[in-house]
Amino acid sequence: MMEKQGNLQFFVRKTKKDIFEMSEWFDADKIRIGFRKYDESKSAGEKITCAIDFYMSVPEFELLCHNLLSGQIVTQIAAGKTVPPMYKGNERNGEIVSRVLYFGKSRNGIFLNVTEGPGRKTDTGAVTPLYKVSEAPKRISIPLNYEEVKSFAIQGKRACNHYYMFWFGRNRKENHNDKC
Repeated sequence: MMEKQGNLQFFVRKTKKDIFEMSEWFDADKIRIGFRKYDESKSAGEKITCAIDFYMSVPEFELLCHNLLSGQIVTQIAAGKTVPPMYKGNERNGEIVSRVLYFGKSRNGIFLNVTEGPGRKTDTGAVTPLYKVSEAPKRISIPLNYEEVKSFAIQGKRACNHYYMFWFGRNRKENHNDKC
């Protein structure tokens, strides 16, 4: 078993009001997309006013990056078409929490939006929200221009490649430690 290595940050975008970052969560075979809203006027420890983390499997995230780099998502948004949202969720303190990641059109690119609120498990084990996305208890929208979208997707593909090197190295090390 490998020791926890810490989390590498592959992409970050900061403004005066928000932070958007991508980091690895390789011990769980996931990529974490972190969304933060903050208020610089607040005192230390109270500056973050809203935080939502959206976790994706590495192959799922790699496909998202591919679709961003190919222009598929941006073209759909520019044409006024809806890109299907991504739904995730988990159980936290005995309650089901739903997260929805979706795209929208902005003046100079796209909005990457995420919501969080109460959810329910379906018969298949998926988590769906118990709220309308427009009325979510927690919601953060991050505007990205086209260059930032490309940079995010390129760094995302690099994160996926890094994961595969980590994964194959981890499995190779574990398999070589087996004694017959």
